[in-house]
Amino acid sequence: MARSRPKQNRLFTPSKAYSSLPSQRYFVAATIYRWLGMESCQKKYQAEGESVADVCVAVAALTERIAGVIEGIADATEGIAGTMERIADATAGIVVATENVAIVSAAVATVMVGRAGVTESVAVAVVTVTVVW
Repeated sequence: MARSRPKQNRLFTPSKAYSSLPSQRYFVAATIYRWLGMESCQKKYQAEGESVADVCVAVAALTERIAGVIEGIADATEGIAGTMERIADATAGIVVATENVAIVSAAVATVMVGRAGVTESVAVAVVTVTVVW
């Protein structure tokens, strides 16, 4: 049983792109058109007796809402990037603090080695004095 094709209206419809595929750009445009839901928007308004201009206004409003959502996503992504930057700064601060602790530890170790040397010198002096005495 053959199915009847729906009547084509004057506005662009994705079904044209799927039937002949005259160019890749036309196919991409048709896919985006269907993905954004513009075809259903167009059919809804035309079924209610609206003019082509009214349909175009409705499609423009839909596109504007989608642009607003995309802008919101971009703002959220920017906020996430800012947070990641602050985390990186904090991590860099921790690394610097760890380096400073290592430097202080090395200085303390040097002082302890110096004290050990002094203690050894005193011990040698005491032994020397004892032996000489």
